[in-house]
Amino acid sequence: MDKNRRLFIKSGLLGMAGIMVAPEMVANVISHSTESINDKRKTNRKPFFFIQFSDPQFGFTAAMKDNKLFDTKAEETLMGRSVEIINRLAPPFVIGTGDFWHHKRYDPEMFLYKEYISKINKNIKVYHVPGNHDIQSLEKEDIDYYHQHLGQSSFCFHHENCAFIGLNSMYFWPERGSNEHERVQYDWLIEQLEAARKCRFKFIFAHIPFFINEYREKEDYFTIREPMRTKYMETFRRYGVNAVFCGHKHNQFVSKSEDIDVVTCGAVGLPLGGFHGMNLIKVFPDSYSFEYIALDKFPTRIF
Repeated sequence: MDKNRRLFIKSGLLGMAGIMVAPEMVANVISHSTESINDKRKTNRKPFFFIQFSDPQFGFTAAMKDNKLFDTKAEETLMGRSVEIINRLAPPFVIGTGDFWHHKRYDPEMFLYKEYISKINKNIKVYHVPGNHDIQSLEKEDIDYYHQHLGQSSFCFHHENCAFIGLNSMYFWPERGSNEHERVQYDWLIEQLEAARKCRFKFIFAHIPFFINEYREKEDYFTIREPMRTKYMETFRRYGVNAVFCGHKHNQFVSKSEDIDVVTCGAVGLPLGGFHGMNLIKVFPDSYSFEYIALDKFPTRIF
């Protein structure tokens, strides 16, 4: 590991809280590999990979600079690069973890995002979970707007005996207590985890990280608050979830809670520290790995 990368990992884990990471101190790839699972059975499974992208957030760059309502040039360029990478590598599916547009129920930004997503090869499935800018409240209008344009706000599918479960974290953030939306989704989550007990890997996807650096860290805007943090992390632990992939922070972090990898993906759109990128997740017969890679550093092929 080179000096710059060591510096990034050490300083990045301090959290954002007003810290901007200098570009020269940021590596172009943040990677992590799990240990192999203990499985004595022989298998002929071939490895596969998929891509997680997060926070393209059409309109955010201009809003941060001068509060223009509709200027998405920066995000169009970055999302265009991301789509080119996805089409070139041709994973079986990609997963977007929220904040696809910036302003509340704002059609121009939302339709532009959908336009770019429509350019992904039709053989590549696209799954979404919403961010706090996509569903900005539990008002019916906000929830219906998302469902109308991007479909269901949670998902579950199996691929190569691995389970992929996407959650709408807006139902339990910034809420501290349960509500009807959260209760219905949680019951559904339990059903999916029960059905996935025999899967070799179980991966969870949400927009808001359950924590950034450590399980008992102080609550803030960027994390799930108690008692929901404990409720969900204990559920994941009970059902043998292997990794939780989130976004929201616009920077990349890797942490762990006992045997669960907790991965915060950086942003396709405006970074708040770090660099524009996507997560490349590889799944092998008895292990998996993930790398956060800058958009201009993605390989030309994977396997």
